[in-house]
Amino acid sequence: KEDMFSAYVKEKKDCIYFGTFRKHRIDDMKRFNGAKYLISSSKKNHLKYQKAGIEAQFINRLGWHKDREELFAFKYSIYFEDIHTHDNYAYMANRYYECVMCDVLMFFDAKCMNTVNKSNYIIDPFLIVEDGEELNKKMDELNNDVEKYNFIFNKQKSNIRAILREKKEVIQQIKNSLL
Repeated sequence: KEDMFSAYVKEKKDCIYFGTFRKHRIDDMKRFNGAKYLISSSKKNHLKYQKAGIEAQFINRLGWHKDREELFAFKYSIYFEDIHTHDNYAYMANRYYECVMCDVLMFFDAKCMNTVNKSNYIIDPFLIVEDGEELNKKMDELNNDVEKYNFIFNKQKSNIRAILREKKEVIQQIKNSLL
């Protein structure tokens, strides 16, 4: 049986949202009902998503074995955040960094613009989507235009230097606080 990592080597597929159920994301996620995306979470969370009226295909949690992260098998992801974060910036969620490092192009719910703008990362405006219909349309467009996909993907990948620099600075700040 072929595993997900082997499938990645052949061809990336699908759009994925991964993470635990959060009640403060329900209304935003409902706007994406009808979108072609999977939700990866524990089985107990599948029921919570479904009871909340969120429509998607559900799969088990992704595996995170070093150098065989199952996220690599996916081409796209969608970024949702809690309502509070729409107006109160904290930082990009780990999902963003994981997608950048696993070569997954990240779309953003338009309600996350505060986070996108304050992150200071290069995020192509094309990746901002209002609802499931727009997400489907844009994924189809990128799937049919390899040049456009590569252009936007390379913009996202250009953030790696800034991400690694920030990581180094944070580690140094932690070390300094412990001295």
